[in-house]
Amino acid sequence: MTSLTRFAARYTSSSAIAERIVRRTIMVAATDPNLLLSNDVKQDLLSILHEVALQEVPPNPFIPALQEQRLST
Repeated sequence: MTSLTRFAARYTSSSAIAERIVRRTIMVAATDPNLLLSNDVKQDLLSILHEVALQEVPPNPFIPALQEQRLST
């Protein structure tokens, strides 16, 4: 299991959705390499993954912190 897959699994219990999040993250990074210009590429990838996960995973009203992030974006 890659570190991206482990991180994606924090957003969902479905391995299929986690894999889709990882694939989309890689596609976004490959399509727009300007998103990976900082000194910490791993952190850049995790930031992209976070944004993709917020789009992929349905809102869970029982996780208020995640709900607040959705409302602010």
